[in-house]
Amino acid sequence: MRSLIKTNRMALALCFNGVVLLMILLAIMARDGRGFGTPAFGQAQLPMAATGSGGIVVMPGQLSPNTWGCYVMDSQNQTLCVYQFSPGEKELRLAAARDIRYDRKLPDFNTVPTPADIRKLIERQEEPSRAAPTTERSPEAAPQ
Repeated sequence: MRSLIKTNRMALALCFNGVVLLMILLAIMARDGRGFGTPAFGQAQLPMAATGSGGIVVMPGQLSPNTWGCYVMDSQNQTLCVYQFSPGEKELRLAAARDIRYDRKLPDFNTVPTPADIRKLIERQEEPSRAAPTTERSPEAAPQ
């Protein structure tokens, strides 16, 4: 009789733990309104607009091994700015700014190999091979 009471208590405790865990899961799922509709939490994020807010896009980046900052691109004014964060001074400083309007019109600048060289390599590769014509003679029939 006592083993039956102990078994019932154990089953009751396990059921209680299961209910508590289920309530915690439901609280976590319902806290931000996502519910059970999305298979992965990362998919619930809305994609960022390509132009940003008012044509301004901000992208964080690592400027050097120990330096962080952000890039700011203004598509309406066609400018690119780089801001550097100084952790010791807790400041965000303008490191560089540039008008990119004419940069985009350069076909190639400071690139190796140049696009023209790559085009020549591709054209040379696509040409039929200019090897010596093959003969139908076998090596054994060669003059001795």
